[in-house]
Amino acid sequence: MTYKKKTTYRLLPLSLLLILFAATAFADVTPTPEWISFWSHSTTLNGNPIPIGAIVDAYDEDNIHCGRYIVNKAAGAYGFMCVYQDDPSTSADDGATDGDLIEFRICGVTATVTSAYDPYWVIDSLRLTFEADLDADIEFDFTLNSPAGKDGFPNSTVYYTFTVENTGEGIDFFNTMVTNFGDWNVGIDQGSPTGYLNPGESAEIIVAVDIPADADVGDYQEFRLTVTSAMDSDHSETSGLIRTTAAASSADDYDPFVPGIFSLQQNYPNPFNPSTNIEFSLERAGNVTLEVYNVIGQRIRVLMDKYCATGTYTVEWDGRSENGQAVASGIYFYRLTSDEYSRTRKMMLMK
Repeated sequence: MTYKKKTTYRLLPLSLLLILFAATAFADVTPTPEWISFWSHSTTLNGNPIPIGAIVDAYDEDNIHCGRYIVNKAAGAYGFMCVYQDDPSTSADDGATDGDLIEFRICGVTATVTSAYDPYWVIDSLRLTFEADLDADIEFDFTLNSPAGKDGFPNSTVYYTFTVENTGEGIDFFNTMVTNFGDWNVGIDQGSPTGYLNPGESAEIIVAVDIPADADVGDYQEFRLTVTSAMDSDHSETSGLIRTTAAASSADDYDPFVPGIFSLQQNYPNPFNPSTNIEFSLERAGNVTLEVYNVIGQRIRVLMDKYCATGTYTVEWDGRSENGQAVASGIYFYRLTSDEYSRTRKMMLMK
């Protein structure tokens, strides 16, 4: 096998990725009609300016979570962060009351207030914004558990499951990167490639390696997965070099690469509007799944998921998602998966 170019798959800048988590990050903070804003340009974490992606939380004396801010503009600075007052019109305790001493936490760990005064929740019509400089020392760490290399048949997909576990003290934000040493298609197939993990939490990342149909027995592909902490710029974990090797079938009674054994035809018409037909053939009965994905790997529709007997099948896709909504024009992929093999083709919806 000749050596091919190295390809590295990088993620969007962290400041953009934070937008994806904003909706859930504030789920247990209840906005109320009254609040005080806190801010700082001199907040530190482990002696350095607090990094992009760090979480600053506020709690009242009853341990009610009444404010949160994700650092997204500049290292060392947060705010304005709204810290909400308890709403007297509701029975729930959803915020601070006059005179409450506010506790600040950085990445889930209590921070020291280094400003000249302690931040109390006090309504003052002349001053509703307070500076609260913070400092915290936190040990960040995580482990990456990597699988061993595998063999796979040409024109099939091999999957690897990695586990990222937060073994440190504070909430960490991880980024993953796949480095591909070759020209086979390698990428993250399932699991979020980036996100927050609380201490003790773990996340699964599934990497898929597509073995091309023209691969010779013994050809191989190698890749690495690197996980980097956004809270500790010096910390990353890299998997060993994982090798996927093209192998011959171990079955004696059939050859899976003979046309007709397992075939997925090009959809017709293509391009299409509003519907198209997908044809596939099986010479061995088994469980079959036919799915449609968009260009960023999100599953749009499950067209078939059942046990199929030997034969040729035609399935229609009406250009709609799982919830019945018409999808936009563009490129889509349809994947046929049986008990042993998987194949994918591309199609285009043009309105």
